[in-house]
Amino acid sequence: IAFLYTKLTRFTESLPYYQKAIQLQPDLPETHFYLGNTYEGLGNVEEAILAYQQAISFSPTYPEAYYQLGVNLSKQGKYSESITAFQETLRLAPENSRASYNLGLIYYQQGQFQEAIIVLQQAIRYKPTYTEAYHQLGTTYEKMQKYQDAIAAYQQAIYSKPGDADIHFYLAELYFLLSSYNESINTYKQVIILNPAYWQAHFQLAMCYFYKENYPLALTTYRQVLVYKVDHEQSHYQIGLIYERQERFSEAANNYLAALKLNPNYLAAEEGLAKVNKLLQNELTTPANQQAYSFVDNKLEVDKLYEKALAQSQAGEYKEAISAYRQVLFQKPNHIKAHYNLATALSKLGRHHEAIDIYQQLTQLTPSQATAFYNLGVAYNKLGQTSEALIAYHQAIRLENHYVEAHFALGVVYSKLKQYKEAVEAYKQVLNLNPQYASAYYNL
Repeated sequence: IAFLYTKLTRFTESLPYYQKAIQLQPDLPETHFYLGNTYEGLGNVEEAILAYQQAISFSPTYPEAYYQLGVNLSKQGKYSESITAFQETLRLAPENSRASYNLGLIYYQQGQFQEAIIVLQQAIRYKPTYTEAYHQLGTTYEKMQKYQDAIAAYQQAIYSKPGDADIHFYLAELYFLLSSYNESINTYKQVIILNPAYWQAHFQLAMCYFYKENYPLALTTYRQVLVYKVDHEQSHYQIGLIYERQERFSEAANNYLAALKLNPNYLAAEEGLAKVNKLLQNELTTPANQQAYSFVDNKLEVDKLYEKALAQSQAGEYKEAISAYRQVLFQKPNHIKAHYNLATALSKLGRHHEAIDIYQQLTQLTPSQATAFYNLGVAYNKLGQTSEALIAYHQAIRLENHYVEAHFALGVVYSKLKQYKEAVEAYKQVLNLNPQYASAYYNL
């Protein structure tokens, strides 16, 4: 009865039965072992240790009892005793990969890296698909500054568990540490495909673009961070820094100010804001800018200017419309329709990098709207940036699973990448949502 309750994780009910069994037959090691399991399940580590020690006293060659003893001693921070218990486990059962792994963790925590590597390799030898052991091996090599060995270990961890976003992230971080930005970029992108909300990966990806001086992609990726973590002051600061370098001082000031609102002690943002405010003041006092913006001084005139820009867009006068939309946004930065139509006009002129920047701002202004992410994906796709397009389309689908066009676009991109299995799944999803979608049948 006690054993059945334990299997059902009903530990409170199993406890009195084990205690009664021990009263009747006190020298049976298995009963003490399962009593230890029960105490462990109840969170009573001290009693679990006593039970495992009792099991060992009746059966000194009981490897599982030594293993569980080591686990619980480790929970109490008794690492020296825990090491002894795991070593005894491995003497009796060298194939116990869990014992090797846990022993490796303790060695790592104690700074005994070479010893950690030996037992982690032993864990892998007996269990070649032990993802956690490969991961810890990579972490240990990284601590020892054996970076190529660390990369190989992380790659093996990914091979054994390809859907683990965290392991991809650790590998990307190592590439970033080594300034291998191309490899880092590809790996961060994979993290985001596996987990679109992994904001740390978005931020680090943006930093890669920043260090490569690819400012358009850096901007859009920093804005993607803010979709998932709106209070990330460093992203606002980095956006401000890029705008400052591009001499877009008004936008730089807005982002430095946003960073300071989130963290009033952000010295770099404070210095940046002071610098661009001075530059902006000089810029706005020039006759050309006074003439450009003096007439847009109230809501009615902003609305009129927007209508004018809209008419210019409809007439195909995209260059003039772009100028007018920018004036609208100078006065009303959160004008959603102006953002959308500005991005559309930029795309019409083939200025997709600029369109991406505007669509990215839209994803920040309307983070729950799938359309902004879909259009962002379209713009990326036009530039041949298929990885970024995939991420944007996946985000659109995450927000609106019935977004037929996003599923279809996903299929098109996967086909370009020759990932035919994923393409087929995307097209099938299109047809599930709309059985009359002829292009999906054709592409299939």
